[in-house]
Amino acid sequence: MIISINSYMERLQMLNLIKLEMRRFGIAAYVKSIIIINFLMSAIVLALYYAVPLTGEPNPLASYQDALFIIDRLVRVVFILYAAVLISRLIIGEYKNKTISLLFTYPINRKKIILSKLLIVCTLTFAMILISNVFVTFIFWVADSIVSYIPGSLAMEDLGQQAIKIVVQAVAASGMSLIPLYFGMLKKSVPTTILSSFIVLLITTTSIFRETLGSIILTSALLAAAGPLVSYLSIRNVEYTDAS
Repeated sequence: MIISINSYMERLQMLNLIKLEMRRFGIAAYVKSIIIINFLMSAIVLALYYAVPLTGEPNPLASYQDALFIIDRLVRVVFILYAAVLISRLIIGEYKNKTISLLFTYPINRKKIILSKLLIVCTLTFAMILISNVFVTFIFWVADSIVSYIPGSLAMEDLGQQAIKIVVQAVAASGMSLIPLYFGMLKKSVPTTILSSFIVLLITTTSIFRETLGSIILTSALLAAAGPLVSYLSIRNVEYTDAS
């Protein structure tokens, strides 16, 4: 009974920390930027859809499978980079500006403070990848229903398989998005955090993401586990190290 009460109190404390962080950094402003990003991604996809055929070049959106693949790849790349920006603002920037020292004066475990920030990054990354895939795909579907460059129709079976892939890869992306934390914490550097995110993307966004669902699940599981592991290595000694 005592253990269950302590567990409940710890979860409640974590929720309060997350709410505090979201208020401190004005998450509403990030939501506005995410909406703008979604419209920009839709514009990129529509530009490929409308402009490329007019040039006589092969259409990269020649089938619905191609379109869904490109949309998912674009969304994941954008929001993994966006996650690095969030990490830079929520964690690395606080170290750089010395404001983290004030948080560490609270009678709260330092790891929990950092963990609350990382949970915000992971949750936002996961949610935005799902929502943005739906939004950009819907915009593309509306455009194609008007012009019909792509032969055939979008089958429910294709949508079902794509939905599974998107969820699996969103989990992987939300975990993978934490990897730049390790490199950013080494020098408490925002540019290093962003650059390492680019490098992680170059290494991981290969053609393997377009293979069988089984290979996607295996690769995604490895990437999803890599992020939390690297994050733990980044903060394991936070209780005993200087915040400056």
